[in-house]
Amino acid sequence: MMILMNFPLYLKSTKAIQNQQVKIRIVKYLIKSQKSKHPEAAANKLSTLSANFSILNFDFNASMHAAHIQALLQKQGNMLGPMDTLIAGHARSLGYVLVTNLRNEFARVNGLMVEDWTEAAT
Repeated sequence: MMILMNFPLYLKSTKAIQNQQVKIRIVKYLIKSQKSKHPEAAANKLSTLSANFSILNFDFNASMHAAHIQALLQKQGNMLGPMDTLIAGHARSLGYVLVTNLRNEFARVNGLMVEDWTEAAT
């Protein structure tokens, strides 16, 4: 849960936050919370955090983007993990900037705007 604890600090320095364009894909954090030593407390922290953000539906368009990304990267022999494929498809389908500390991982996805939240905004 270290990412969750430090996440707000990093968010303050990102371009996406400065432009007030932040959305969080919370499912990865929910999975991590269930693996923590205190899953109920971790889930409560996530619930509190997520109350400050709108929850976006993963619709058919997002599914199509994710499928396209997976098929293309599979042909190239350069796959993303299944959750990362869904995250990339969702962000790209909405035209959102994906704020992550895995810039190199997501940079393989054509048409996906990526910003590293560990780097200071310029």
